[in-house]
Parts: sequence; C-alpha cells; structure tokens
Amino acid sequence: MKISLQEKVGYGLGDLGCNVIFQTVMAYLMFYYTDIALINAAAVGGIFLLARIIDAVSDPVMGFIIDKTNTRYGRFRPYLLFGSVFLGLTAFSCFTIPVDYSENSKIAYAAITYIVLGIAYTIVNIPYSALTSAISADPNERTKITAVRVMFAVISGLVVAQIGNLVDFFGEGDKLLGYRYAIGFAAFLSTALLWITFVTTKERCTADSKSETSYTLKESVRLLAKNRPLIILSIVFLMILTAGFISFSMNIYFLEHVMIRPDLIGTSIIVGTVTTFLGTFFVPIVTKRYGKKETAIITLAAFGFSHLFFAWNAYRINSVELYFVIIAVKGFLNAFAWSMGWAMLPDTIEYGEKQTGIRSEGLVYSAFSFCQKLGMALSGVITGFVLNQYGYDPVSGITKEAVDGIIILFSYIPFVLALCSSLLLQKFNLSTDVTFYRKGFDAHNSTGIG
Repeated sequence: MKISLQEKVGYGLGDLGCNVIFQTVMAYLMFYYTDIALINAAAVGGIFLLARIIDAVSDPVMGFIIDKTNTRYGRFRPYLLFGSVFLGLTAFSCFTIPVDYSENSKIAYAAITYIVLGIAYTIVNIPYSALTSAISADPNERTKITAVRVMFAVISGLVVAQIGNLVDFFGEGDKLLGYRYAIGFAAFLSTALLWITFVTTKERCTADSKSETSYTLKESVRLLAKNRPLIILSIVFLMILTAGFISFSMNIYFLEHVMIRPDLIGTSIIVGTVTTFLGTFFVPIVTKRYGKKETAIITLAAFGFSHLFFAWNAYRINSVELYFVIIAVKGFLNAFAWSMGWAMLPDTIEYGEKQTGIRSEGLVYSAFSFCQKLGMALSGVITGFVLNQYGYDPVSGITKEAVDGIIILFSYIPFVLALCSSLLLQKFNLSTDVTFYRKGFDAHNSTGIG
C-alpha cells in the first residue's frame, strides 16, 4: 500500500520534534555544563555514562511495555501524545541549573535531570521509531518514510542553529537566563510537533496475538541474541553515532577556541543542515541503485575521512572558506550516515520474526534507541576525558595543549570510529537476501488505527 505524502510529512514532523530536543542537547548541553554552569568536564562525562547505564535497563523495559501495549489509539501513538509533554519539561530542567549551587550540588542536579531526560526520551522516541514498521509493511515505502523522517530531522538543525541567537536575545548578556527561555521555546515546539504526528499517522501493520504476548521480559535477551543482523547493525550505529555526536558537539569548541570565530557557530550549523537536507534527496536514489549495505559502507568511510581535513586546515591553513567546504561535504555525507541505520533496521524485525516466530518491534527499536543514547554518552565520556587530559579549563584560559585536544576530538576520533563502522558493516548480510522479507507480512492485519 502506498502511503500518502501527508502522512509521511506528519510522521516526519515527529522526528523534527524529537530532534529539536535531541540535537539541542547534543550541541549545547556539554558546553552549557562546562562553560556556563562551570562543571568539570570529567564530571560531565561521568554523568553521561551513568545515565546510559540506567538506559541499559529502561530501554528494553520500554520496548517490552510497547510490545504489550494495546489501546484504541494503537500500540505506539499514545506515547507521542502523553510522553511529549514529559520530554519537553525534562529538557527544560536540564538547562536550569541554579547559579548559587555548590559544585557538588550542580553535579547532582545535572545528573538527576539528565537521567530523567534520558527516560523521557525513551518513552517518546522508541515508540515513534517503531511506528515506521506499523505504518507500512512495504520495504520501499519504509525507505521513503525514513527518508522523509531524516529530512525533517535535518531541518531541525535550522532550529537548533538559532538556539545561540535565542540565548543572546532572551538573555541580553545573561546566558543562564537566555538558555532557560531558548530551551523553553524548543520544548514547546517539540511537544506541538509530536502531537501533529499523533493526529496524522495510522498504524496499519499489527502483529498477531502470539507476537504480542508470547515473550517475557526475561526472554527478551534471547530474542535479541538470536538476531545477528540487528547486533551488527546496532554496533555499527553505535560507532557512527558516537563519531557524529563528538563531531557535532566539538564544532562549538573548534570555532570558539581553535579558529577563534565564535560568530560562525550559527552559520556552520545552517550550512551543515542545508547540505544534509540536500543529501536526503539522494539517499533513496543511491540505495535503490546500489543497495543499502553497499551505499552505507562507502558513505560511512567517506564521512570519516572528511574529518581529517579539519585537522589539516587547523594546523596548515586555518581557512574559513575551507572549513565551510569541509562542513558542507560532511553534511552531505551525514545524510547517509544517519539514514542508513534507520532504513535497514525494519528489515531486522522481519528477520527476527522469521527466526523466532515472534514479532517485537518495540524490543528491536529499544535496542537501537539504547545504542543512540549510549553513543551520546560515549561521546560525552570521550570528550570529557580528552579535554581533561589536555588541560581544558575555560576559566584559567585555553592552552596550546587544550587546542590539540579539541582537534583530536573534532578530527581524528570521528575518523577512526566511522572507518571501523564501515568495516564492520561488511559482516551485515541481510540486505542482500530479501526473499524472506515478505514472509511475515501476510500475517499482519490492516487495521488502520488512527
């Protein structure tokens, strides 16, 4: 069944809503903690890691809950309606650290609010992502739905690029106040967009009763372990996301302390967003011709290599023009890096159903969601560790060693992670064998819940 453009757009707006929060946190929270709230970088890394340890439990539990959900609104959509409010409130709380708190109190406040934010994001993003497989059973339609979704995720970068301007506008020199108002706006926008997704989408493909009730939380580990393509894809996704998160968050540090051009932060995000947006139009075309796996292997490697030019530019030329060329190329490749994992993931659901006889969208997407948040945590841990090792201290001043640490984080580490993900993806053998994809589709009922 062909899905209407209106429904695809409605679904895509949900990812815009999720990413208004997700990308804002990814781009600004580390900087807010270290340079605005003045929390030690190593402590921030520890907070990120602790939150992901908790996610190791909360994500599969949420996936299990989703697979057991059965309401008149469907299995996934109710969480968009109610969870979006919780997500917005917790995101706002992360950027409201009281200025008069002691160092330890700030760390405790940051840890609690960030952990709760991770749980809120789990409640919304896992069912949102799993909704793809419920909207359509057609692999080609799923690829198109994913492309539209990523397109709107990319557009969110245009909103995120304005956060810094909103901080200045609302704060009028008081960045603590500015961040509160700016994030408040982002939280309101996110909630509204997720409500639109709830209204405009329908759940057509539902599992039979066995798929819904025949596994326990304890058995979920066994189901995941039997899905080898999912394990490989999850590790690949984890590495490329870690690379992307480090690259995205370190861009502010790079412009602020290496190129000494903080005025270019907003422009750089816009350039990266626009080129990624353009890249999303090429994703379905290229994957249709060359295949998902083959396209992903090449583009992930190229994405990694593009980062090496940041170091070369920093040490040899320090050219603003070259910087933006690299940002543009990286942005275009980023469209493939973000899209391919989500486009290939629904296929692993059919594989798992074939292997076990149980269809568990919530469980599969919870595993992917955990990798997404673990990637953010690892990026924070790696960033905090390297910055601390190289003596990064915004209060005392930025030394040459600290600049070297920033360049390592912005250039070399993303290169290594992206290259490793490309090499590992060669072990993924699912996309070349599509004969079983349709096996479980006939068992699905067309319910049109909406």
